[in-house]
Amino acid sequence: KAVSRYDLLLRQRLWEDALVSMDVRGGWGDGLDPADRLGLFANTDQYAQTGQDIFILHLYLQQQLLDDQLTLRAGKFDIGDWIDTNRYGFYNFLGYSFAHNSTIPLTGNTLGAMATYEPAHAQWLYLSGGFSNSAQTPFETGLSSTFGSKDDEWLAIAEVGFRPEFAGHKGVYRFTAWHNTRDFATTGGTLDQGATGISLSFDQDLTRRLGLFLRFGFAEGDPFEPERYYSAGLHVKEPLPGRREDSFAVGVVVNEFTSDRAAALPDAEDVETYLEVYYNVHLTEWMQLQPVVQVIDNPGGRDRDTAVILGAHVALRF
Repeated sequence: KAVSRYDLLLRQRLWEDALVSMDVRGGWGDGLDPADRLGLFANTDQYAQTGQDIFILHLYLQQQLLDDQLTLRAGKFDIGDWIDTNRYGFYNFLGYSFAHNSTIPLTGNTLGAMATYEPAHAQWLYLSGGFSNSAQTPFETGLSSTFGSKDDEWLAIAEVGFRPEFAGHKGVYRFTAWHNTRDFATTGGTLDQGATGISLSFDQDLTRRLGLFLRFGFAEGDPFEPERYYSAGLHVKEPLPGRREDSFAVGVVVNEFTSDRAAALPDAEDVETYLEVYYNVHLTEWMQLQPVVQVIDNPGGRDRDTAVILGAHVALRF
C-alpha cells in the first residue's frame, strides 16, 4: 500500500527572540493499520492516514526569555514535539508507536500553550509542561471547542528531564505525568471522564556510534487503550565503514491491555507486540532510502495471525 505525505515549513522572525512557525501538510493513503485491513493498534506507518490533501498542521508563536533559558509557545501545535521525545526511539522509526508512548493520549496539533525552562547554571536539567485541546481535530482551528464549548476537554502534561554523562557518554532521562479530562467509553457502554498516567523515556549513548533507548508508560482510565507500554531498542550510527550518515536500528514495542477488554472483545489478548528493523541510507544530501521490516504479534491486541510487513520509506528534504 503506497502512502505519501508532504510538509512545507515556514518560519518568520518577529521581534527579538520571537518567531512564528507554520507547517502546511497534505497526504494520501491509509496504509495497512486500519480495521478493514490488518486491524493493528500499533501504528506502523506515521505517514499514513494524513486525512486531507492540504491543511495547516501547526501555527504557533514562540518567544524565548531569560537569555534563552525560558521558551514559551502558544497556538496550534503538537505538544509531543517537545514532550515525550527520545533521541533514538522517535520519528526515526517508520512506526509512530516508537515516536510516542501509546498510553499518552497526545492530542496532535491542537490549540494549546507550553513552557520549557532550561537553567543555564544546571544544563543537566530541564522542566517542561503545558496543555492542549483534546476535543479538537488537527483539521480545525479549535476556536469553537476551546472557547465556545461548555465541556472542558484538555490534556495537561508535565515533564522533568535529566542529562547526565557517564564516562563521557551522554544520556537523557525523562519523567512525565499527564491528565486528560476527555470522556471515554467503558466496557459496559457508559461514558466515564478523565484518565491519568505516567511515563519514562530514556536514551543513553553506549559508545560513539551505539545508542540505547528504553521507554515505559502506565495509564489508568480508558479500558480500550493500553494500560502499559514498553519499548526498547538500539541505534547504530555509521553501521558500515565509510557510511557516516547512514544508520541502523532495531526496536520493539509492547502494548499491554487490561483484562476488562475481554467483556467487549471476545478475542481480546493481553498484549500486542511490534518489532521493527530498518537501515537508513543517505543517498544524497536531500534524499534518504529506508528499507523496513515489521512484525506484529496479536495485531490489535486480538487473537489473530502474526503479521509481517516489508516496506521502504523514501524521504526528500530540501
